[in-house]
Amino acid sequence: MGAVCPILSTKPPQKYSQPDTASGIASLIVAGNANVGKSVIFQLLTGRYATVSNYPGTTVMVSSGLANIAGKSVRVFDTPGLHSLLATSEDELVARDLLLGHSHCVLQVGDAKNLQRTLALTLELAEAGVCLVLDLNMVDEARECRVNIDFEKLQHLLGVPVVATIATQRWGMDRLRSALTKAKPSIASVRYPEVIEQAAQAIEQLLPEKWGALRTSALLWLAKDERLMSRLCSLLDPDTSEKITRIVDEATKRSAHPLGRLILQARLKQAARLTEQVMRAEAISRRPWSDRLAATMIHPFWGYPILIAVLLVMYFLVGDLAAQKGVNFFEEVLFGRTIAPLSHWLITHLLPLEILQALFIGEYGLLTMALPYAFAIILPIVGMFFLCFGILEDVGYLPRLAVMADRACRLLGLNGKAVLPLVLGLGRWAFLARHNSGSSWPCLPDNPCCRFSFG
Repeated sequence: MGAVCPILSTKPPQKYSQPDTASGIASLIVAGNANVGKSVIFQLLTGRYATVSNYPGTTVMVSSGLANIAGKSVRVFDTPGLHSLLATSEDELVARDLLLGHSHCVLQVGDAKNLQRTLALTLELAEAGVCLVLDLNMVDEARECRVNIDFEKLQHLLGVPVVATIATQRWGMDRLRSALTKAKPSIASVRYPEVIEQAAQAIEQLLPEKWGALRTSALLWLAKDERLMSRLCSLLDPDTSEKITRIVDEATKRSAHPLGRLILQARLKQAARLTEQVMRAEAISRRPWSDRLAATMIHPFWGYPILIAVLLVMYFLVGDLAAQKGVNFFEEVLFGRTIAPLSHWLITHLLPLEILQALFIGEYGLLTMALPYAFAIILPIVGMFFLCFGILEDVGYLPRLAVMADRACRLLGLNGKAVLPLVLGLGRWAFLARHNSGSSWPCLPDNPCCRFSFG
């Protein structure tokens, strides 16, 4: 991303003074972990449709819309899911830059049954000093898992409004809209090891105060966030950058473990302590078969045979059935023997001018080039891919597939969410391999203007 990160804006950020009306909300950012219902909440607040799925990575760009909150029109942004402000992918970087870049309120949407993971991100947002409202979504699923949360106590510990919702049923949305008018910075904090605290305070003193989110910037630098470090260095004078580098190097030498690991461990421990204070989970004597199957799908050993079997089935359906047999049927039977000859006969009889005929038939005609490409080639492959995609989504295997494929994909510089586009690419490769072997468009073989080559 070539643009300067918003966190490094040279304009002083506007500060919130705990607004008690919607007029105090300049804008609202819907943020949270992946697959917690952010896009559904965004849709209910704004009335604008956003792609909704039960797998991570659906929202990869920022969507915006207007919401009516306490009689005021407020701009709302829907961000990609992120696990931490220490971004590891482009979509997480987009979300982080927006969260730390402007004066706004943040609506964090979390999974009620995965409270510790939610609170780990809450603590990061608290360190950034943003005005916050915490929405614990999917409380119906939490109840099914026999998870009980003391929302009032959690609200007291965090110092921000905490709301329970079931977005798919629109339950709790009125309370959420009301809570948004009371957004304020969280009082929650994390006590890091002494080496981290000293280094972070020293870095904060060297950063310009007008940037805002100084503690977050210092901790990300200590965690060696390469993108943030390069951007900070480009805006700071060389002497300041050198001083900060020395502070980080000295802290690294004093620590027996990587600084990023210490920061993460301290944050997770604090999130666990908060979770223990407000959450009670009843023991389930026997796990349902669906839970046992879900655990098997991400098992360190048994999960990989399942992953390989699923990918092989997808490759067979996309790369063989659709890319070869499906394309062959559309190409040779439907278009080659029916549509192409008929369209050629109609155009030559209805349009006497050759220049007009060339628009529809011939080497670059709409009916002999565009239509076959769209339907005979693209439709079978993409249609079969998204059919498989939808089935995996409905049965809930997509997020598990991404987890199991993550290690292998990282060898290619990708993450686990890239495994399905790779399958689609293999299907396209199988199609090209087939047509490079000598197949060509069979319609009207004696007429060169109607011949269609895939080379």
